[in-house]
Amino acid sequence: MIEMSEQSELEIEWTTGDGAMVLGPRYHDGNLVSVHIDKQQVEVVIDAVGGGQTRFRFLCAEFGSIGLVSHAIVSDVFAFPIHRSDDPDPAMSEAIHVLNGGMTPLGDIVTESRFMLGHHESLLVFFTCSYGGPFSILCHQMIVTRRGY
Repeated sequence: MIEMSEQSELEIEWTTGDGAMVLGPRYHDGNLVSVHIDKQQVEVVIDAVGGGQTRFRFLCAEFGSIGLVSHAIVSDVFAFPIHRSDDPDPAMSEAIHVLNGGMTPLGDIVTESRFMLGHHESLLVFFTCSYGGPFSILCHQMIVTRRGY
């Protein structure tokens, strides 16, 4: 058995399931503690139900939100890999809309096609919240860690 101190972080392997939902890290119904936006990085920290924190770190990232509030409750996280050959996935429509701060029409196939071409080989991550607004992050890499098991 591996013992961990309160300050130790363990990298969590993640994958996606049906509908691009992120599986592996504990985040469902967790309390959003912080969103830190830096020039080349975004970090999201969530207090997990049952204790500990889950930290999502996004490298070379862009951030967008509609109605995000402090102490939001995270429902689900989705991760959409973007490839040059992909047609826009209807499930990505809301994530693209939120990334652009609601400034692009929801479900606009032309806008979404241009988005896909301009951001190939990226990852679009979409956080939905049962309390507080959704937010999206476009990045080149997502690293998930866990602290305080």
